[in-house]
Amino acid sequence: MKTIIDRFGDDVETEPVGKEHFIATVTASTSNTFFGWLFSFGGDMKIIAPQKVKDKYKRFDL
Repeated sequence: MKTIIDRFGDDVETEPVGKEHFIATVTASTSNTFFGWLFSFGGDMKIIAPQKVKDKYKRFDL
């Protein structure tokens, strides 16, 4: 969670999902820098919404 707070600030809305996972709701620019940052986690982070950002991330991954 520290990584999310470092990137998006203390006001990030989070929701626990089990004991080891959580959902963070953030507003982000869907830039190559943002997608590269996500890739740095080796698949440990996922975009769950909105669908158009998920699709853009999948195309970036090709």
